[in-house]
Amino acid sequence: MPETKEESVKARILRVARNLIAQQGIYKTSLAEISREAGISRGTLFYYFPSKQDLLYQIMEESIQELTEKVVAAIKEIQSNTKTRDIFYLLLRYIGESHALNQTNFHLFQEAMAKNQRLKKRFQESYRQWQSLMGEHICQLFPKTAARYGPQNLAALMLALIDGVGLQSLLEYGSLDYKALARAIAGIFQEDSL
Repeated sequence: MPETKEESVKARILRVARNLIAQQGIYKTSLAEISREAGISRGTLFYYFPSKQDLLYQIMEESIQELTEKVVAAIKEIQSNTKTRDIFYLLLRYIGESHALNQTNFHLFQEAMAKNQRLKKRFQESYRQWQSLMGEHICQLFPKTAARYGPQNLAALMLALIDGVGLQSLLEYGSLDYKALARAIAGIFQEDSL
């Protein structure tokens, strides 16, 4: 189904806002700058997003959705005979190579943790949903480890790993050795090696 004009304008606003936030952070990104870069009036921006909070929430939701899609896509590539280290290599590479997404998520996370209680609450809700979804997928890959340590614990560990790799990719962009990291992590999950 083709995108309507309204969807197109909203998508453009979100794309511009994400790019600006990734480049310069939330505080240095103004609504005036977003509307100017998107080629729309401030009134049009406020029609779609009545406040900066609403815009940030939508960006956060889309960022989590995009990250989830990347991880699920990586999981779907995994065959039943895939070695554990190759599973982790695929996941780490997908996350680490999502530089712009990692930058945006870092700024959103920083804002949510610093002082924006409304964004923090929404972030926590979305994160819990993401953890549950990731738990389902990860537990299918590592059933013995999930049974031994609990699916929620395994999901929490995997999210910590994903978040950590995302942050490290920002600090050491291009220098992470995903294969070496995957081998190290696979050692932890050795009992599920296929």
